[in-house]
Amino acid sequence: AMEEKALIEMAVSGTERALRFAAGAGTIKRVVVTATMASICGTQRETNPDHLWSEADKNDAPQTGYSKGKTAAEAKAWELAREYSDLFSVTTVHPAVVLGP
Repeated sequence: AMEEKALIEMAVSGTERALRFAAGAGTIKRVVVTATMASICGTQRETNPDHLWSEADKNDAPQTGYSKGKTAAEAKAWELAREYSDLFSVTTVHPAVVLGP
């Protein structure tokens, strides 16, 4: 099994690389990041069972290397979205399940 630190580093560096290449291309106007519910679902429903997910949510208590990596990668995506806001916009989607090849 891959070490947690390596999972996190790969997730963040892959996201960073993709957004920096998009910035370097000079022709990209929008980047869509396929994230995951693991990057936004934390302890919200423990304090409010009726919590409705929104763009304000982030995972405040990631438990696995996967969720820690995806949470950190999404934070990097939004950091770079601010840095490159004059070049392109960033949108994230957070599927709970992805099926198919």
